Amino acid sequence: PKDTVKLDMEITPELKREGLMRDILRSIQEERKKLGLHYEDKANLSIYGEKTLLDIVNDMKEMLEDEANIKSISIDETIENMALFDGLPLGLVLKK
Repeated sequence: PKDTVKLDMEITPELKREGLMRDILRSIQEERKKLGLHYEDKANLSIYGEKTLLDIVNDMKEMLEDEANIKSISIDETIENMALFDGLPLGLVLKK
């Protein structure tokens, strides 16, 4: 008999949230690159968007500090350029 593997293809809320966190982190890293920031350069992050995404960013604060060298996160309602993360809008602005 051949061995079989059954994959659970269900996307749980936890998996969806983790995927959104990674997408947001990737977006922030791309912005750092566009700004010409080096790894050791700290940056301030301003965000605005849908509450679910704002909560996720707040929950991943330590990850952002460690992996993206973010020193502060603030809400800025004037951000107009929004990207969609799983259909939800979030604006990200980095400043050195």
